[in-house]
Amino acid sequence: MLHPDIAALLPAFQGKVSWSEIPLVSLRKSLLRNMAALDMAKIELAAIENTTVSNSGYEIPVRVYRPSLAQDLPIVVYLHGGGWVTFNVDSHDSFCRYLALHSQSIVVAVDYRLAPEHKFPAALEDVLAVLAWLPQQVQQWQADSQKIAIAGDSAGANLATVACYLTQGQAIQPKLQCLIYPVVDTTQERESFSLFAEGYMLERQHMLFFINHYLNHADERQDVRVSPLLMTDKRHQPPALVFIAGFDPLRDEGSAYAQALEQAGVSVEYHCFDDLIHGFLQLGKIPVAAQAIDMIAKKLAESWEKI
Repeated sequence: MLHPDIAALLPAFQGKVSWSEIPLVSLRKSLLRNMAALDMAKIELAAIENTTVSNSGYEIPVRVYRPSLAQDLPIVVYLHGGGWVTFNVDSHDSFCRYLALHSQSIVVAVDYRLAPEHKFPAALEDVLAVLAWLPQQVQQWQADSQKIAIAGDSAGANLATVACYLTQGQAIQPKLQCLIYPVVDTTQERESFSLFAEGYMLERQHMLFFINHYLNHADERQDVRVSPLLMTDKRHQPPALVFIAGFDPLRDEGSAYAQALEQAGVSVEYHCFDDLIHGFLQLGKIPVAAQAIDMIAKKLAESWEKI
């Protein structure tokens, strides 16, 4: 059953206009404004630094969150959601602060390039560039080089798990992946896509909008770098934390991915927040969403002991 506090919110988010009819700049601003109204409060940290990482002449904005100046802290590379088209490091700033403090990790949030200005695989290339940049930073931060994770929500989780796949066998492959309501298969629509096609914040039409803006052509849906559930060999993926929401069009593909990883012999910890919707990371003012956020941070903190 959908949590009553979440159900009470939904009428305000029922759009009467198709996203394709709204100028993209206006849509991005509107989504940021709507999410900010329900976001959790910002936590003060020991240090927050904005820097850049070079990638073939492009400077990728990166925000580094440090919960303390202690040595040997783990590192989490965080990739925001937003369908590869919307949101940025500011949209997930409150969550990244919370994650840094409550997982006692240095969080590195990546402001990767967005589509359609920069279509697939631009965002993925930015993520890989940041992973390649990290080793030189570990010594400067006096962090733990053996405890580097990658995390993300929605499209960010897609980029995270694909980055793990593309770096397998390399020293820069993350030791852990944390996937929050991930996009992992753009080739088919499972039952949850129909069950929650409308009225639950993220809608079927929104996913089609995102995919069409992200990809150069429809054939790319079959590319494992877009639909990682299609990977034929998942054995070399790092251990995974997978969190999904019960009232989310992406629920079933996230669940299928967790099962596929487990069947391949990957260590998986999976949790479905049965009464929540897609995007609950931006609903931190609502207690039930705040509890889920807290659990994610704590599970990540616990995972460091297993690496």
